[in-house]
Amino acid sequence: MKWFHYHREFWTDFHVWLLVLLLAAVVMTMKAPLPVVSLAYLAFVGVLILLQVFQPPVSTRQYPEGSYHFNWTFYRDTRLYIDLFVLAGLLAGPIASSDIVYWILLGAVVGSIGFVFVVKEKATQKMA
Repeated sequence: MKWFHYHREFWTDFHVWLLVLLLAAVVMTMKAPLPVVSLAYLAFVGVLILLQVFQPPVSTRQYPEGSYHFNWTFYRDTRLYIDLFVLAGLLAGPIASSDIVYWILLGAVVGSIGFVFVVKEKATQKMA
């Protein structure tokens, strides 16, 4: 039983290149002594790159219409990468962490990342 399968054509997928560009942009903006938050961020992006190369099996389970469930293909969602780029800008950006605007934006970005992991099941259209 295989848990992950090697995606032979991963280098042709634009998600991999988005992650590589994200990783390069973040590494160039980081200061030399990396804080724990930055290391955790880089580790998360590294795991996402590994998930592009070694993909897990996708759940084919049918969920009831309108129910919320875990998004098993979260690593293929482009919204996640945009949110990660904005999060990197907040972590190394010009806004001080003592400012209330920083915490509002941080909460919005983290909430948006959370909505990538949980999805609402939509109605399936029947072919007539």
